[in-house]
Amino acid sequence: MTDMIRPFLVNESATQARFLRRVEQSASEDGFDESWLQMLIHQNPEALPLQQIDQALGCAVPVCVELPLSSGFLDNLLFTASGIPILVEVKLWRNPEARRKVVAQALDYAGAVFRMSYEELEAAISRAHRSGQDPAFKDLYNLVTSKSDTPTGEAEFIDAVSRNLQAGRGVVIVAGDGIREEVRQLSDLLQSHPALRFTFALAEFHVFEMGDDANRMVLSTVPIKTELIERGVLRIVTEPAGAVSISTEPANRPAASASQRTTSITEDEFMAALKDKYPASADALAEFLPLLAQIGIQPKMQKAMNLKFQVPSGNDYNLATIRRNGQVDTDPASLSGREDSGHEYDLTLAALIRDGKAHTRQDGNNEQGLRVEGGKTKMPCLSDLLPQHAEAWSAAMKAYIDDRLQKDSEG
Repeated sequence: MTDMIRPFLVNESATQARFLRRVEQSASEDGFDESWLQMLIHQNPEALPLQQIDQALGCAVPVCVELPLSSGFLDNLLFTASGIPILVEVKLWRNPEARRKVVAQALDYAGAVFRMSYEELEAAISRAHRSGQDPAFKDLYNLVTSKSDTPTGEAEFIDAVSRNLQAGRGVVIVAGDGIREEVRQLSDLLQSHPALRFTFALAEFHVFEMGDDANRMVLSTVPIKTELIERGVLRIVTEPAGAVSISTEPANRPAASASQRTTSITEDEFMAALKDKYPASADALAEFLPLLAQIGIQPKMQKAMNLKFQVPSGNDYNLATIRRNGQVDTDPASLSGREDSGHEYDLTLAALIRDGKAHTRQDGNNEQGLRVEGGKTKMPCLSDLLPQHAEAWSAAMKAYIDDRLQKDSEG
């Protein structure tokens, strides 16, 4: 994988090009060692290829380096604004201690972090900061939200972090300069931590000279990642372009069928948050998603869950956005010139819901989409549709997709 990456600079007319020479990272005096990579990640968290691991993770906020644990020091700790911990252990793969040992070490550190309570983790972060990073550190919530574009409320953040720690939910990354481990030999290590629900990734960092002493080019890739680690049987899949992914099937499930899906860490966290407040709705949604998969609809995570149908060309169809408060927003189905199909879809759903009504802007309303009237007009909740109308909702989505595909093909 490493040898395949050969960036080069080219002038505007494409008449001259120059390949960049790769800088060998080592423990030498040139400064490109594990400490350098650790600080690169802490000072520039965008260097972590999180979008290659889970597109919905968004930006991560660096919390500390050298987090003190019972078994050692974790190199880098970061958090998303939604409370997902990201644990990074740095190791140059040319280092004799690397390979299996560093992967096992990272998993041990993950286990130590996930055994902590929120208060215990915050105390460990405070000790790391008192060691010289930032003596003025006050608390985890303010540190993360002060550097986030989408901050959450303090109680919501603390609840999310506590829930993720208790479940062992997070992202564990081993970062280095080149993957040298046979991927099939990692399965027993990952299986040795069956109680945790984390996404695991090996991240490669490649450093290249730019032709001067002041600047370097850094490229980061993720050749190996998992969908979600939980108790069960690991499946290792080689993807196009040589990338490798590892996913699991819980041991008590039958062999995967067409309706079973892999789960991202952000989807898992969203479902856990929903279940914490609306357990019946979360269970109903979990049962509904495999039904949608049969008609090509998959959840796509951002801050909320979007139920999308991927269109071969053009913008995907977003049939509903499920919010963290359990509300169902069908407005996106009427966007991008799809008002007619969206209104028919809303009319079908409105007939299923008590006091349901399909609004359009043509009716003089400021809003369009499915609403529940009676008292204060509001968006419907999952409990208005699931589980009692699961089949009818799925059929309405299928009718919308068929209608849009025909109209879009006609131009």
